Amino acid sequence: MKEMLDLERRVHNCQKCKQTFLHEILPYPPVYSFGDLRGKEILVVGMNPSTKEYADGYLSDSLDVNERRKSQLTYFQRRKYRYFNEIERFFGYDLKEKINWIYSPWEKVGYSDLVKCPTKSERGQWSKISRRQQNELIRNCEGYLKEQLKLYKPKIIISYGADVGKWFANYLNFTYEEFEEKKVSLNTREIFVLCIPQRQGVHSKPEVLWIKNKLLDILSKIKG
Repeated sequence: MKEMLDLERRVHNCQKCKQTFLHEILPYPPVYSFGDLRGKEILVVGMNPSTKEYADGYLSDSLDVNERRKSQLTYFQRRKYRYFNEIERFFGYDLKEKINWIYSPWEKVGYSDLVKCPTKSERGQWSKISRRQQNELIRNCEGYLKEQLKLYKPKIIISYGADVGKWFANYLNFTYEEFEEKKVSLNTREIFVLCIPQRQGVHSKPEVLWIKNKLLDILSKIKG
């Protein structure tokens, strides 16, 4: 396994939120990424991890930061939740051949979250905590995502979920709209951002087809 980067270590050991009024809703350690972000041209960015990943044993909450890191980097080698299965639908058929994955899209696609810590209140997870708590978590975490984007240099970002899309719109100065492609400048590089909302169930076949076709079109532009 590759040597741990300073950024990884800072995220894994981060205590910023747990030293504030937020500590009661943060039962588990931060998640730097699901899988390895290195060398991935496409990056999916979600809102925040689920506590189920820890509660059901798919991620380690060991006191040893190296054990936690290993469980996150190797996450897609183990069973995963339907949440990721839904995203995998975006990368099938023609897109599979285009990005050349064999066993899983996550061989070629990275995944991280805007907020690094799973949240849990008596009423539920992210959508059930207060707006004040959400805003404070975003303020404390957004710097880490900005550093990840600068470090890994993705060419395509899928902002997955309305709140994530609105954050990117504010950060990169564009108007958020569902199922829209935005060509923007990030750290002096031109990149593409796809704003994809989440669904309570699954995305419709026309929605998935739109995402696939848009990704194929963008990849053709990038690769000439």
